Amino acid sequence: MDSILNNALNQLQTSNELVAAKATILRLESEVKKLNEELEARKTIQSTLREAGDDLWYCLRHRKEDPTDAIEEWQEVRNV
Repeated sequence: MDSILNNALNQLQTSNELVAAKATILRLESEVKKLNEELEARKTIQSTLREAGDDLWYCLRHRKEDPTDAIEEWQEVRNV
């Protein structure tokens, strides 16, 4: 009788550990998803900043034009 009870208790403990591990995995998956979304958003911002900076540099270096519009665009993107 004791072995049956011990076996049942061991199985219950194992089951509880598995449930706790699954909850941890689900929480970590959710955190990874949020981090991936944040990374994609930051990549978009970085790309936009790079493009605005490139436009500004081109304006200053090659066009010899008034860079006011390019500077304003860069400032807008930078303050996002």
